[in-house]
Amino acid sequence: MNVKLTELNITDITTTNHSIPEIIHFLPGCESWIESWKELNPEFVIISWDSTSLQKIMKNSIANNIQIDYAKDDFIVSSVLCYHYGGIVISKPEKCYVSLRNLLGCLPNTLLAVFALGGSSLLDNSIIISSAKISAFNSLMEYFLKAQNKSSAVFRDFVKSSMDASNDGAIVCLHSNVKDQLTKAPKIQYNKNLASLESMLPSSDFFKIINPSTLSGEIMPWLTQLGKKETDLSTEKIGILVIDNETFNKEAPVPEAIGAVMAFQDVVLCDDAIVIVAQSPPGGIGVDMMLIPQLTMMNGKEIYRTDHVAWKLTKS
Repeated sequence: MNVKLTELNITDITTTNHSIPEIIHFLPGCESWIESWKELNPEFVIISWDSTSLQKIMKNSIANNIQIDYAKDDFIVSSVLCYHYGGIVISKPEKCYVSLRNLLGCLPNTLLAVFALGGSSLLDNSIIISSAKISAFNSLMEYFLKAQNKSSAVFRDFVKSSMDASNDGAIVCLHSNVKDQLTKAPKIQYNKNLASLESMLPSSDFFKIINPSTLSGEIMPWLTQLGKKETDLSTEKIGILVIDNETFNKEAPVPEAIGAVMAFQDVVLCDDAIVIVAQSPPGGIGVDMMLIPQLTMMNGKEIYRTDHVAWKLTKS
């Protein structure tokens, strides 16, 4: 039985309004990443359940007639907590990378949200999001009772039928990519031209950025991944120098070109440094136009030139 999937970009938050109680429940065994959830969601109440407390809750809940295997029946346990308290129930160790308000802000009218399990027709039992006291959960418990040891299939069918019977957006099944945005570290992306420089990295691990803007924003993840260290100390020899510039006026290029030269002269470079200059396209008019003679005198070699240029110094 296929369930309609909803895709979201949870970085595009438009509102903080939502219907989900700001509670995060952690089932036993999920303690390892609790701090990451606390740090990114300081306004949420954190409840870390132990086995004894869960058993007491279950015995006095809408699931009191169901024989539960606490090692396997995460859907049943999570459903009970969702019904009685609402919030976000986490049953597998997951690290948090984005505030839950970013996610919930994309679901302002949602009462129940689950995640699809990537690459299958099943649901992911590690995170369930719900309002409290959803009456349909009483019927869900009856289905669980009738179908022992098939809780994952029962829950999936319940979600599908609830989606069909509810207003659009009230019950949603989120694509596994949405969970990845929430619980996986973002992939590092950097300017593709930089890969050509990795075989000629300088001896110094220090870098310096002049006038940080768009280009240096693309270069910084690359430098961080390489383990390079930013410094403003005049005593350190710089291995990678980035002279950035958000715009460049080709009708009046001299002031910005002079500014690049002055910034360059204030930096002590190591003998095999890399110099990257923004706004330096082919054609001779760019931020680096007055730097070229100095770089050439320092045995500099142009490695590539696109909308910016990269030079590599070589020891004489």
